[in-house]
Amino acid sequence: MYKFLQEVSINFSIVPPSIRWEWIATVLDSIFDNAYNKELIEAHILVNLKDFSTQKVLNNYSKKNFNVFMHLEDEKNFMIEGANFVCITPCINYLSFQFSRGKYIIPMNDDALFVSKDWDIKAYKKLEETNSDNILGITKDNINAAGFNSSQAPACSFPIISRKGAEYFGFVYSPLFRHSTADTHICWLYWSLAKVVDLKNEVEILHRPKELCNLIPPEL
Repeated sequence: MYKFLQEVSINFSIVPPSIRWEWIATVLDSIFDNAYNKELIEAHILVNLKDFSTQKVLNNYSKKNFNVFMHLEDEKNFMIEGANFVCITPCINYLSFQFSRGKYIIPMNDDALFVSKDWDIKAYKKLEETNSDNILGITKDNINAAGFNSSQAPACSFPIISRKGAEYFGFVYSPLFRHSTADTHICWLYWSLAKVVDLKNEVEILHRPKELCNLIPPEL
């Protein structure tokens, strides 16, 4: 369905769409400041062409971090079956297959923070120890989602998905799933094939923690 257009050259590609100008810099800081090998991580962020506030923040941020990339698109290109701009599935598949260069892809939100120190080197080591290309890492979060379709499969809102696995299936998130079930579905899919790696001790990502929600500066 999709075909990667970039060659692998780094370890992790993080691919969040964003509509939250007031949080995105803090989210990016949590990713890179807690990483060991910052130069082996990239972030590709999809932004509405008319969202000038988020564009301003990311333009300033990219000046201090050359591995942060902003991609502008008209929101109508991502409106599917009435879903709004942040419909996760099409945005993340688009970013992943068109622009990412990482061996592992992390579907992400613009309202969550990485809190684990040296998360990248710890996760990369454990993933590589599996000697398998088609794998998914289950990270720790505070959402407590149930297994897909009431199954016993582990649920994870911010999985780490191998590039080879995405290439094999043709997607990071299945296009059949729009928003709230896409993440649990992909975890179930890899779990059904016994291709899940437990990374809860290596990577913790918190959705809307207090320190993020309290950080709402004046409008730009």
